[in-house]
Amino acid sequence: MSQPVSFPEFLRYLQTSSKIELCERPDEPWNEEFYKFLNHQLIDTTTGQVLILELQHLKNEQIIKVNYPDIQNIEINNLSNSQVQKFYINCNSRKGYFQYQDIIDLEQNHGVQHNPEDKHKKWTASQMVFRIMTYR
Repeated sequence: MSQPVSFPEFLRYLQTSSKIELCERPDEPWNEEFYKFLNHQLIDTTTGQVLILELQHLKNEQIIKVNYPDIQNIEINNLSNSQVQKFYINCNSRKGYFQYQDIIDLEQNHGVQHNPEDKHKKWTASQMVFRIMTYR
């Protein structure tokens, strides 16, 4: 289980962490790497906020930028504690989001009915979840 967290609170965890663990691909909690937080940029768009994190790899010191598009909300896992915090960044996948919105429009405005399973698949395809863990 998890609960919503404000962006300023999430940012405080990033800024005060000793290291950050993340996977650059959504919905895949493997091949994670450890980084040091350097900086961030938050951009408001018509489809949500875009967060760009500037990070430094702890092993090879390479500096990278990671993009989290169309953020809908950020949640903190209820099992987080004072030493380790697990966050979920919930984002829209634009292609899937617009396909899902087309289905809703056809149903509401044109009387076209869709198979509930297909509708659920489109909804699932419209969402991406990124996981970030911070360590104190």
